Amino acid sequence: GGGNRSSRYGSPLNISGSGSGLNVSGSSPLSKANRPGGSTFSPRQLAHSVVATLKGRTGTASLEAELLATIFRAVDSDDLATFQGIVGNSKRLVERRDPATGETPLIRAASLGYLKFVDELLRRDADTFVSDKNGWTALHAASHGGHDEIVLRLLRQAHIDVMARNDDGNTPMHYFARSNHGSLGASLLRLMQNCGADVNARNNTGETPLHAAVWRGKPDMCVELIKIGAKVTSRNDKGESPEKVARQLHLDAIVGLFEQEREATKAALMSDERRALCRAVVAGDQPAVRDLLARGVTATDRLPPPGDAGSTLVVPGTTALHVCMVVAAAEKEARRVLDGPSSGLGNFMGCLELLLSQRSESTPCNLNVQDALGRTALMVGLRENAAGPVARLWREGGMNLSVRDNQGATALHYLPKATRLPGVVVSSILGAASDELVDMGNNDGDTVTHLAVRAYSVARSHRHILEAISERGADASLLDGTGRSALDLAIELKLDDALQLLRAAVMARPPDFRAEVAAAPASTTPAAAGPVNGEGKHE
Repeated sequence: GGGNRSSRYGSPLNISGSGSGLNVSGSSPLSKANRPGGSTFSPRQLAHSVVATLKGRTGTASLEAELLATIFRAVDSDDLATFQGIVGNSKRLVERRDPATGETPLIRAASLGYLKFVDELLRRDADTFVSDKNGWTALHAASHGGHDEIVLRLLRQAHIDVMARNDDGNTPMHYFARSNHGSLGASLLRLMQNCGADVNARNNTGETPLHAAVWRGKPDMCVELIKIGAKVTSRNDKGESPEKVARQLHLDAIVGLFEQEREATKAALMSDERRALCRAVVAGDQPAVRDLLARGVTATDRLPPPGDAGSTLVVPGTTALHVCMVVAAAEKEARRVLDGPSSGLGNFMGCLELLLSQRSESTPCNLNVQDALGRTALMVGLRENAAGPVARLWREGGMNLSVRDNQGATALHYLPKATRLPGVVVSSILGAASDELVDMGNNDGDTVTHLAVRAYSVARSHRHILEAISERGADASLLDGTGRSALDLAIELKLDDALQLLRAAVMARPPDFRAEVAAAPASTTPAAAGPVNGEGKHE
C-alpha cells in the first residue's frame, strides 16, 4: 500500500545476529506479544514489524525465506492469529509453499488436523487442487490423518478433486480406508463416492481401497466399502485379492466377512435367475424355462422385493408357479398377442408341466409356498379363474388347504371365483377339506358359503359352486363379522333359489340343528339391515 511499514506499525522487533536467518530475541514463537525490552505488539503489528525489519536487509530471497518460515511456524503451532496478521489480505502468501515439502498452508493444516486453520484458508479461497512434492493434496492429507471434519469441509467445496493421485497412485479414498474414523466415517465414504471417487481405483501396485482397509485390519471399513460397491475379487499386481491378504495376515473376522459376501453374491445371482424364470414363464418360453430349471432354479423359489416378473405380477415373494397360474388363465388371449403358437411362445400349460415335472423328479419343490400376501399358487389360480392350471395343480397333489393368506382366507374362500372350474374338481377340493375347514371364517368372519352367496348375486354362473358347497354340508347359519348368516344374505339379496339350496342343506343336518332353522322365512323379504352393494355387502 506504499509508505514506510516501520513507521506505520511502530518500532520494529529487536533483531539480533546477522545472516539470512530471522532470530527473534527470546525463544517463544511470534504469536507471543511480549518481547524483551518491554515492547508489546498485536499479532498484526508483530507481522508488519518483521516485514519492515526484513525490508531493510539486502536480498529478496532472504525476505521470502523468513516470511515462509514464519508462516509455517504459525501453521505448525496452530497459531491462527499470527498467521492472519502476517498474511493479511494477500492471496499470494496463502498459496506459498514450504520449500522443503512443497506443502501449502492448507495441506499442512489438513495434515495436522487444525480445523479452524482449514476453515480460515477455505474462506480465503485456498486452492484445493494443489499438491505437494509427493502429489499429496489437502484431501489426501486429511484422509490419511482421519480428520473427518476437515474431510467433510473439503468435500463440500465446489471444486475438489477426489480422484487426485499422489506419486504412489493412491487416491484420497485409499488413505481414508486405512485410517481411523468416528461416527462420520460411513457417511463420508458415501459422500466421497457421490463426489466422483472410484471405490475400485487401483494404485501403482494394483491395490484398491479395500486392499488398504484389509492391510490395516479394519473389518468395519471393509463392510462399508463393500456396501458402496467395492469388488472383493479385485487383485493387485501380485495376484492377491483382499481375501487372500486377510488370510495371509490371519484376520479371521475379515475372512469371515468375505465368505459371507461371497454367499450373498451367489444368492443375488440366483435371484436374477429366479426373475429370469418368471419372465420366461410370462412369455411361455419353454426352452428358456427348461434351461433355467436345469441350472438349479426351482418353480417355487420366491422372488425378493420388488419381485417383478415383467408386467404380470409385482407381489414380493412371487414364484414361477404363481406367475404361471396367472398367465395360463389367459392363454388364448396371450397366444393372440404373441402371434400364435407358431412363434414358439405362449405355451403356458407346457411351462406348467415343466415346472411340475421338476417336483416329480424329487427336486425340493413346496407347492404351498406363499407370496408376500400369503397366497399359495392354488389360491392365485382360483382367484384368476384359471380352470386348466388349477385342475392340473390339484391333480399333482400335495395341496395344503388349511394354509391361510394375510386376510385369513384359505383356498376354499377363493373357490367361489373359479366359475370355469369343472364341477368334479370343485367337489374334489371340497371333499378333501375337513368340516371345520369348510365352515372356517376369514378375518371378516366370512365363510365360503357367505362368499358363494355374494358371488351368486353378481352372476348366476356361480350356481354350481354354491350347489357343491351346500351338498358338502356347509353350515349356512354361521354368522360373519356383521352378525349375518349366509341365509340372511340370501334373504337380503332376494335370492330365492339360493335360499332354498341353503335351507335344504340345513335341513339335511342333525335334527337339533334343523329345529333352529325351521322358523326362518320360507321366502325372501326386503333387506332389513340397510342397503347392500353389488357384492352383497352393506354400504
